[in-house]
Amino acid sequence: MDILVETDILLAIENKIDSPEQKNQVKDYLKHLEFCTGVSGQRYALIYLTPDGRPPDYLDGEELRTEINERRLFCWSYQCQLKEWLEACYRKCEAQKIQFFLSDFIGRSIESHMQRKQTTSAMNTEPIRDYIIKSEQHLQSAKVVSEVWPEARQKIADDFLKRLENWLKNDLKGWESDRDGIIYADNYATFDFWKPTWHDQYCLSLQWGQYGKEMVIGVYREKEKIGTRPFSGDLLEAVRKKFPWASTNWCYEARIKMKNPSSDWSSPEILWQMHSDPKFLEEVVEQLVEVAEISEPIIERLAQNK
Repeated sequence: MDILVETDILLAIENKIDSPEQKNQVKDYLKHLEFCTGVSGQRYALIYLTPDGRPPDYLDGEELRTEINERRLFCWSYQCQLKEWLEACYRKCEAQKIQFFLSDFIGRSIESHMQRKQTTSAMNTEPIRDYIIKSEQHLQSAKVVSEVWPEARQKIADDFLKRLENWLKNDLKGWESDRDGIIYADNYATFDFWKPTWHDQYCLSLQWGQYGKEMVIGVYREKEKIGTRPFSGDLLEAVRKKFPWASTNWCYEARIKMKNPSSDWSSPEILWQMHSDPKFLEEVVEQLVEVAEISEPIIERLAQNK
């Protein structure tokens, strides 16, 4: 088994991604857990974790129903039960560092894995594979391309942010900016900009969520600086007049999922627009400046604790 946890119950987790179950593997695990708790009478359970929540192969129908009904066996999928449990932990967690960890884990270990599986199954890669294995030179070229691809993507992002930063400096005089995280390499990375008079309590963010698959514009609140100050209903209401779908969460006074120029900036098509289309940059700047102009007077009052 992959994980064994002992609290008030003895909990085992068997993680099956691509490999099949060995003969009677789950049945043997359940017997072992029963043996370990036989004297104490401690409750035990096994979570059988797979991408699609499939049951073990070597339990017949009656055995499977019994183990599930007695709550000794749980067949979890990445996209349903595990993701829901982690998201529930995320919502209840108060430690910011742990929240970041859970958020990164959800994106890196669950959503990204499933998206890769979906992309692979939706695209016929056999012609590409056959071309690559046709010669040593093709194999060498494929290796180089795979190694250079992250660098090329990062170069596009860096160049785009330099142009974005220069444009914002002209439109938002006296504002400062910085980056947090490595775009496309970290699950969540941001380009942040703010006014010095906000005393590091608030900033506006352009966030690459889920490695760029979910782009967000937001008004971020620094919990450690703000303390117990409540969220501002006035700020969210003002932002919603322009962006009606704006919401709030534990770290954003206002969180706007981008719709234009695209909600997902991870594809080659969008990367090419970032690299070559001035209208793409212009549309992003327009939205960032709108959020800045809407939120600036309210944040000024909040930062001064008025």
